[in-house]
Amino acid sequence: MLAMLPRGEVRGFYRAARKWAERNGSGCGKDPMATAVAYCRHLLPLPPFAVWRQDFLRHRFEHLDVPVTRAGAGKEGPFPLGERTMASVAGGGWIASVHATREAGSWSGYIDFRSEDGREARTAEIFREESSVAVLERFDSFRDETLAAFLRSALP
Repeated sequence: MLAMLPRGEVRGFYRAARKWAERNGSGCGKDPMATAVAYCRHLLPLPPFAVWRQDFLRHRFEHLDVPVTRAGAGKEGPFPLGERTMASVAGGGWIASVHATREAGSWSGYIDFRSEDGREARTAEIFREESSVAVLERFDSFRDETLAAFLRSALP
């Protein structure tokens, strides 16, 4: 958080941190860095890494910088269109997500697979449709058995 502050704002930030620490009795004492870190944690409370990682693996699209849209909004891609959770396949639970790229009036796409334990695999480009919505609809039409077959074909 400190690295994002303009250089001229650091002193003001630290003054605010010191006042906050004095009011709340944070116990940082005379350690300026400990005071700044405690104030940052107060301003932006983050979960422990293990909790964040579990949430990231379960809800990866919510953590992406790229907005998830069905229409594509002029982006070249690849960008995510949708995802599905798969039952236990190949030794664990998996998330299948479809990604698409706009190319000369049509859309192509592939399926990306991520397991709960961090393994990843992806297919070659298996979609070619007129719109990103059509790619997503095709992906949504696959039965779980079809997705499992794609996963098995993509695993090493």
